[in-house]
Amino acid sequence: MGLICAVAASAAEPEREVTWLKNNAPPFYLIDAPDGETGFGDRIQSMLERALPQYRHRTVQMPLSRLEQSWGRYAPLCFATMIHEPPLNHHYQLSAPYVMYLPHGLITTRAFARTLQMESDGAVSLSTLLDQQVVSLGHIAGRTYGSALDGILNANRDQLDVVQRVGANETTGALAMLQHRRFDVIIEYGFVLNHMPTEMVNQPPLTFVPISETRGQVILGAVGCSNSPAGHEVLAAINEALPPLMRSEEYLRAVSRWLVPATMQAEYWRRYDEALYPPALQ
Repeated sequence: MGLICAVAASAAEPEREVTWLKNNAPPFYLIDAPDGETGFGDRIQSMLERALPQYRHRTVQMPLSRLEQSWGRYAPLCFATMIHEPPLNHHYQLSAPYVMYLPHGLITTRAFARTLQMESDGAVSLSTLLDQQVVSLGHIAGRTYGSALDGILNANRDQLDVVQRVGANETTGALAMLQHRRFDVIIEYGFVLNHMPTEMVNQPPLTFVPISETRGQVILGAVGCSNSPAGHEVLAAINEALPPLMRSEEYLRAVSRWLVPATMQAEYWRRYDEALYPPALQ
């Protein structure tokens, strides 16, 4: 009788579930790509789903602007491509770092780039630029760039004319707005330009300008999950899964495919080893 009751109680327990967030932001997430291609974040999420068979996984699509209000609506919600630094609020927590990004820069038209006061190494000081003139900045609602750049932007609010991009097609839509001169610059990763849709490449051509305040630095990426008991549990499982994932051929191919400029393979992996190997997971 006791065994029957135990089995019945076990059968009544709800199946554990993880809800994953995706936003339409190539090359991280490719929503409804016509060729079935998957982005870097898509692949990392898929690898983690396979590594966590004890959970049922489902995906919701939403813009980043809705993320802050959504952490508590799911039990839990996880997002595979966040910046690894102290959380901005108490609604989420982060895994150990599992990937390295080269730093953000300014993406702009070549015409506007010629008006910038560049340093000897071809970089531009964001602080100096904002001190000298009012700049219109394209911004994907809900997007952050790390404490260094966010601090500069917050300190120069009066010199910024921010044009928000809200809703679907976040990254591609923002770049199209830049090409149509809706704003002067957008802060973005350089590898985004390597994966623009073919029809956008020369309409007009865009260029990447390093930001001197963060040049030479790297950005570490992590998984974010709801700051809740269920979120703590799944994040512990994710942290356990990350070391073997990072050694897998699938992971290394995904990083090389999406994040590493062809001319910087050796430099990237040298800096990757310095930042993550031995992994900052121990």
